[in-house]
Amino acid sequence: MLPAPWWKSSAIVTPLLAGAIVVLSIVLLAWPATALLRRHYRLWPAHAGAPGRPWRIARIAAAGTLVAVAAWTAVFAQLDGNIFAFSPAFDAVFVVLKLATAIVCAGGLAAAAWDLHRGWPDRRWMARAGSLLVTLAFAILAWLAAVLRLAGYGVDY
Repeated sequence: MLPAPWWKSSAIVTPLLAGAIVVLSIVLLAWPATALLRRHYRLWPAHAGAPGRPWRIARIAAAGTLVAVAAWTAVFAQLDGNIFAFSPAFDAVFVVLKLATAIVCAGGLAAAAWDLHRGWPDRRWMARAGSLLVTLAFAILAWLAAVLRLAGYGVDY
């Protein structure tokens, strides 16, 4: 009956997780919408070629991160109230999911930080703020995955 430390408290974890998921969802929804608008107005893609690679990798990692969040939600829903689900047969699912979470969170954070660093001097303030929000969302998700032990190798959670 001990209280959770502040960094594991649901009062901190829940809003941070929700905010990061909202930011990454908006990023993913804006990606095809922007492409369609640029195609309609016959504008050159803003993130074409090699300079846009970190931007694209960050968007792909955002999709992977949201898939990992959905997979963890499905796993926790499966385990909720089902004591028989806690068996060694389920260990492979945990290992694969923890490895995938580590890869997409760390890769997304690295790509978003790379994009933030590369594009900071050339972008307007709105694009800078968006890049900063994406980097912050990946940092929050990587931190939560590490703190809640949802990333790595093993079956401890």
